[in-house]
Amino acid sequence: MLQKATRISGIQNFSINEYGLFSINVATWGPFVLINLDGKEIAPVMENNRSLENEWLGSSSEILANAGIDQSLEHVARREYIINCNWKV
Repeated sequence: MLQKATRISGIQNFSINEYGLFSINVATWGPFVLINLDGKEIAPVMENNRSLENEWLGSSSEILANAGIDQSLEHVARREYIINCNWKV
């Protein structure tokens, strides 16, 4: 939830309760970071032994795993940049 909004005086119908950061569900599968934006919390092991990756990736998790994608990716390079900007970038 937004804690403070500066320079908003005079803006009509602005409610700080409607703006700000929100929680998201995040998990990892192999080298991938999975992000769930729908707001529903998903347990790591689903009912009926459905795993997180099957719930989030569907049938593509099996296809990717059979191709070795979940284990075979290799780090190639890292680049860092300094950008003069605020947190919204």
